[in-house]
Amino acid sequence: YGMPTFTPTADQLISKEFDSSGAKICWDKSQIRTFQYSPWNFKRQTRDFDRCGIEKGSVFVLENVTQIPDESKYVGEYKNEGFGRVLYNPDFLRSKEGQNGLAAYVAKTACHDNSRQDLENDVELKSDLCEYLKRERKKRDDDALVYKLVNRFIHDNASLWKGERFASQWGTIRSIATKYRSRDEIIGELYGSEKAYLKHGVAKAKWDENGRIGTLRAFFEGDDVKEMKGDCFRHLVVNLASEMAKKLQGGFNND
Repeated sequence: YGMPTFTPTADQLISKEFDSSGAKICWDKSQIRTFQYSPWNFKRQTRDFDRCGIEKGSVFVLENVTQIPDESKYVGEYKNEGFGRVLYNPDFLRSKEGQNGLAAYVAKTACHDNSRQDLENDVELKSDLCEYLKRERKKRDDDALVYKLVNRFIHDNASLWKGERFASQWGTIRSIATKYRSRDEIIGELYGSEKAYLKHGVAKAKWDENGRIGTLRAFFEGDDVKEMKGDCFRHLVVNLASEMAKKLQGGFNND
């Protein structure tokens, strides 16, 4: 009826010359962003009515598709202003020769309820985009684990440092973690030898009290941490030292 919509039908997304009968949008697998703006009318020196649109980067997943264009098409209104371009299974989703890419993954899983691990075992993802997404997901998962472990350590053990002037020492631990990249180097500089930071001088006397260095060692060698390597372990130590220093500087409360 000439009115804009944020919920188009499958046949509105597919060009008229292609048969879209039976096609259906899988809304739970789609990702939609919208925008609204008022175009300026220079002739009348005022703004026209608001326009609504679906933002670029939005993804519609369709099922039961029998025909689909093999190149981009323009649909909807205001095509003369550059709006309405739709990409169908774009090149960046396609796999390398002889491999399954993200498009195969989406097509296979769009309307099925499977766990993430089952899907990964079922479809081998080998496109450049897939590799990037897997790296980003691993980084996100690693970050979530780091924050969880740091919060748990502080909740369970921060009272060992209560009332002591340890903020600067935790700051030094943070500096050591930012300077060295590997797990072995960081642990070696902290307590791996008699010349390590926490094993000699003023720090040794304080960290030997109340089992403080043993608590830190047990944390680093615990089941959730002992397999951490490289940047992940480094991020853990930096985050732990930063949060402990802030807690000591801000004082303890009863939570």
